[in-house]
Amino acid sequence: MESDSSFNPGPQFDENYKERHGCVTAFLIGSMILNAIIALVYLFASGVINDNLPDPIPQSCFYALAGFGILNIICNILMLQWKKIGFWGAVISCIAIFIVNVFSGLDILQSVMGLGGIGALAGVLQIRKGGKSAWNNLS
Repeated sequence: MESDSSFNPGPQFDENYKERHGCVTAFLIGSMILNAIIALVYLFASGVINDNLPDPIPQSCFYALAGFGILNIICNILMLQWKKIGFWGAVISCIAIFIVNVFSGLDILQSVMGLGGIGALAGVLQIRKGGKSAWNNLS
C-alpha cells in the first residue's frame, strides 16, 4: 500500500488554521460596503451636503474623508486576510477622520461619536470561534 504524502488531516489538527465567526465577517464586509457608499457620496454629492449645512465644508475635507473611506476598505480587506496592521490602519484612519471633522466645523460631540466605530470594531474582533477570538488570530 502506498502512502499519500498529500494527506490533509483537516483544520482541527492544523495549529495554523484560522477561523472567524460569521458575525465578524459580516461586520467587516458591511463596513466595506458602507465605507464605499460614504466615499462615493463625499466625492459626488458634496454639493448636496453643503447645500443643507449652515456653513459649507471645504471641498478638500470631502476629498480627505473619501480617501479615508477608501483606506478603511483596504484596512478591512487586510483584516479579512488576518493582518493586524488592518486594525491599526483603521484606528489611524478614524483618528484622522476625527481631526478632519473638527477642522471642518462639525460639532465636537458628533466628531467624538465617530470614534465609536473603533470601539465597535475592537469589540467585534473579540468574538470567538473555535475557542479563539478573531483578534488573537490576527498576525
